[in-house]
Amino acid sequence: MGKLSNQNVVNHYIKSHDGDKSDKVYPNLMLIRSRNLLLENQDIDLLDFGCGYGANAISMEPYSKSITFADTSKFAIKRTEEKFINLQSKVNHTGVLINPEDSQLPFLKEKFDVIMSLSLLSLLSSPEIVTSVLKEFHRVLKPGGRLFVDINGPESEFAYYSEYKGKDIYEYRGREGNSEPLNVFCPKSVEDFSKLVGKHFSILETGITTHKLLKFREQEFIIIAKKIWKKKKFSICIHYYKF
Repeated sequence: MGKLSNQNVVNHYIKSHDGDKSDKVYPNLMLIRSRNLLLENQDIDLLDFGCGYGANAISMEPYSKSITFADTSKFAIKRTEEKFINLQSKVNHTGVLINPEDSQLPFLKEKFDVIMSLSLLSLLSSPEIVTSVLKEFHRVLKPGGRLFVDINGPESEFAYYSEYKGKDIYEYRGREGNSEPLNVFCPKSVEDFSKLVGKHFSILETGITTHKLLKFREQEFIIIAKKIWKKKKFSICIHYYKF
């Protein structure tokens, strides 16, 4: 199995958090709108993979019995933990630092009811790494569990302000083109994204959200999926007796 992330992107991400005083207060709007589909049962065991500053995890707190928020940045883990403390949450919550060089997530098989990973998959830089992470999501998600993921499309700023490298991979240097280069993966369509996710999950819903304002450009393909219960194979043995 491949690695869980791109070390170059992780280093850039961690560096960008150094001394960062900004915050993200509002959760993902599509996550809020999709909550009823994700919450087939209340009191879920939730994994927020790539938690950032914790706004999405906090928004799911009233519906969860446990929340695990994971990230490659210690600063992001600390910021999310502070928000749970300030909330005086009684939900069991745990921050987990992810090593991008690992090939497996540090969680037991079939641990979570819901996994969400937002604004992350493009930064994994290649379809191969995305596939590795999706396989791990499948392993640690309970049968019947739900997955909420998104990825940037070719009209997003990650692609629009970038140099195309082929195979849906772009070299992004920021809107002004003067930042250190990062490889980002932006599939051409939600159908292409569905093919990746559909290798491991049953697709329940797909969608596209997009906006263009000043130099800000967003295009995200969104998928809600389900881990299908595996049917057990039963063998029937018939014994014949002579009397």
